[in-house]
Amino acid sequence: LEGIRESTKTPAAPYSHVLQERVTNALRRTSSRRMARIPEGSPSAPVKTSGGLSVACGMYYVDDIKVYLSNFDRLKLTPNAQRIKDYALMLLAKKLDYGRPIDEQRGDFNRIQILVRKYMELCGLRDYKAAYEQLYSGFHELFNVAFEWEGIGSFRRKDPNYGKKIKFHSRFFGSYMEPVPDLAQRDPQYCKDGVFTTYVDRVLCEVLLRASLAPFPERLYKVNLHANPFSYTAGSWLVCYKNENLGTPQESVISVESLRKSLGDLPTEEDVKTSRRYNELIRRPLERDLKALRRVSEGGKYRVLEWHYIDEDGHALTDSAAAALPFREWAKLRIWFSFIDYPDQTEYIEQKQERKRLRAAGAKKAAEKSRK
Repeated sequence: LEGIRESTKTPAAPYSHVLQERVTNALRRTSSRRMARIPEGSPSAPVKTSGGLSVACGMYYVDDIKVYLSNFDRLKLTPNAQRIKDYALMLLAKKLDYGRPIDEQRGDFNRIQILVRKYMELCGLRDYKAAYEQLYSGFHELFNVAFEWEGIGSFRRKDPNYGKKIKFHSRFFGSYMEPVPDLAQRDPQYCKDGVFTTYVDRVLCEVLLRASLAPFPERLYKVNLHANPFSYTAGSWLVCYKNENLGTPQESVISVESLRKSLGDLPTEEDVKTSRRYNELIRRPLERDLKALRRVSEGGKYRVLEWHYIDEDGHALTDSAAAALPFREWAKLRIWFSFIDYPDQTEYIEQKQERKRLRAAGAKKAAEKSRK
């Protein structure tokens, strides 16, 4: 079976499709400040500099996926890089031919081009120089990202890796063994005439051919990354969470605990247990940046989603009622959320349920055959 995908029909404006797969989800949840340092020169470090020298490399586990960040002593994965990553995945989703294997894709299928002016329009930016610097900085971070994980090699019966679990190695941009470019030198090959050009790793593209195509609200790109550093990550995680749970009672309800865990750089209770400033360092930043999603850009003209707290019995709580709860009680709440103008997903839910039924029938038939 190919991976379950959203209908390729273009979602209603202002939505586009973004590729969603467990590897890209792992990058979304990665905390660069919690990475474990890999010794310089270690064979475990996946990439080197353009001069061939070993660099400081950090590693972060998300479930069974290793996410690496080279130069992590000088870099961290910022919301800016996460936003550029999603934009790149949106552009890639428009180029991949999902009916063809990787070796039959068009020659430039993994080439990504980002126009500075278009990016400014999408993100609501007015300063060309600031947008240019954001793109350079985000590219630099993403060029330093690499992954290792195990997964099914192929779902095509004629492929030699059909049904086999193999180890994958991939970068996000470039290739796994390619040196990391020094983007601080403003290498002109990456940006000419206001256009950033790069390639998504071929191995990652092969995996993304099985990915879901999640409807993504383009208004989310307009959040203020400086004033609300957790807004973009929280909103994009809720996009993935909803897409994974479509057709279930959980698709619009997430626990505060689960949302907190998805924000890798949000302090944990362990981080602040000495000062015990739980509300100041955990609760208030999260609530502030969730509230920002109710009103995004241009004086609050655009909304990304509506949300409110619900208690264990499913009763809605006002912001003031939730604010009166002590931190421990607040941490047990759940959040109901709804994206504004979310496109109808009836067709996708029916396809998903049918695939689930076919898998169950196939498993039952295989079990009956083995007993004979």
